[in-house]
Amino acid sequence: MKKVKAFLGLCMLSIIIGGRVQAKELNLPETEIVDVTNHVYTYMEMECDLVQLKEQYKDKMACIPIGASLDSRTVWEVVIGNPQAPKAIFIEAAVHGREWMNSWMLMKQIEELMKNWETPIVEGVELGDIFEQCAVYIVPMVNPDGVTISQCGIDAIQNELLRANLYQMKGASKPARWKANAAGVDINRNFMTGWGNKRCVKAPASEFYEGIFSFSEPETMAIANAFAQRKFDIAISYHSMEGAIYWNIGQSGELLDKTAALAVEVKQVTGYSYGEQSPLNGLDYNWMMIGQNTPTVLIETGTVACPLPYSQWQEIWIRNKDLIKQLAIIYATK
Repeated sequence: MKKVKAFLGLCMLSIIIGGRVQAKELNLPETEIVDVTNHVYTYMEMECDLVQLKEQYKDKMACIPIGASLDSRTVWEVVIGNPQAPKAIFIEAAVHGREWMNSWMLMKQIEELMKNWETPIVEGVELGDIFEQCAVYIVPMVNPDGVTISQCGIDAIQNELLRANLYQMKGASKPARWKANAAGVDINRNFMTGWGNKRCVKAPASEFYEGIFSFSEPETMAIANAFAQRKFDIAISYHSMEGAIYWNIGQSGELLDKTAALAVEVKQVTGYSYGEQSPLNGLDYNWMMIGQNTPTVLIETGTVACPLPYSQWQEIWIRNKDLIKQLAIIYATK
């Protein structure tokens, strides 16, 4: 199976955009595409899983390239359901490289939603009917270069100049802890709202460097591209290490009320506690909330230092496995 996935990874772009029969021709299994046994879930494996999911469930989901990293890895957005649905939810993960377990969790959620498409929700309504009214847009791995550095080291970066520069940066000796992209810019400091308010690092590094200006990085622009394509009713940003829900950044009025309601809904499903009010620091959910007027919750999964060990998987999965489904049901009927 791993050899098949490696081959599919090389063919991924043409298959997702234009191909139709690769999975059947290779006699791939029709269930359990996303492998959640104990291993490192890489960008290449994610792409291969996307190929198989798209082939098997082509009428239920789409895979759209919304950008590319500095090291030429595509940033993919998965669209579940009807792109013209009146309601839409945005979800992202792995803005920080070392937080890749959340990518894995979202990919497994996508598969479970596909497998349970015909599950009854109420009499006469199946799960798939919900996604006709509320589409879900998922970017499972915002920062594929950072993920690759964290998992495989700096040598896994293909561009020679990027690789040489990375070795000169603070944090290069501990690549597993890498948060930034392949230019040493912390994507979660590079958004416009509050950009530059908290400058911890003055030069490219493994974490906290905000870049030379907001939206300077292609990965940040990929998220901006997603928001430029349509208006989202709510957004979820997955991060790791605290096991908490962050939602209060000083917003007011209707936006405050809607975000507070979303935070309650997320807490009811996941059981995570609420974090304290936080300032504007150029973070992803700062911009989604204030810059895009979109009620947004940041979910911190895990309880130990990243990259999270596999021992954290089960609890993260149990807490989050039903969140997309439950939010879609709620917002499809609002």
